[in-house]
Amino acid sequence: MRPDALYAYTDWVDCNEEEARCVLQAHKQFSTLQFTDEADGDLCRQYNMVIRGTTCGFDAADLSAVEGEYLYTVQEDDGQGRICVRIPRQVRSDLLLEFWEKDEHRLLFSCPVGIYLFASGYDPEAVDLPDYTLRIDFRDALLYLRIADWQDEFIYSLYE
Repeated sequence: MRPDALYAYTDWVDCNEEEARCVLQAHKQFSTLQFTDEADGDLCRQYNMVIRGTTCGFDAADLSAVEGEYLYTVQEDDGQGRICVRIPRQVRSDLLLEFWEKDEHRLLFSCPVGIYLFASGYDPEAVDLPDYTLRIDFRDALLYLRIADWQDEFIYSLYE
């Protein structure tokens, strides 16, 4: 599930007086994407899943997103059998989820997850970023996206 869970805060403090005061309020600078399917993740585990994007982190001075290649192989390493990945704050909707054949190392298909996140209300300017559950229905070629703690579920075609 790496990269790390980063919480950060920045503010300007006037230090021209005898006393200066700033209350730190750490804010969540990442989203966790949890993947599942109609077989409790067993179908997802048949593939090497890769997340690819163009935002790779944030500037510690002002918490703005940093442009750069983001590439991570999704693995189940949360200790509970969940298939998860953390993504940094995204500024564009170009995040892709790729499915690779395990033995042949061949790209089978990709899913434009970033487009679906933004269509579901992803806000790159949000103070704290939410987590998402993505249920992949391989049989009907659909992706069900749910934002953490929301009741609404958004449904998208798995293939473009």
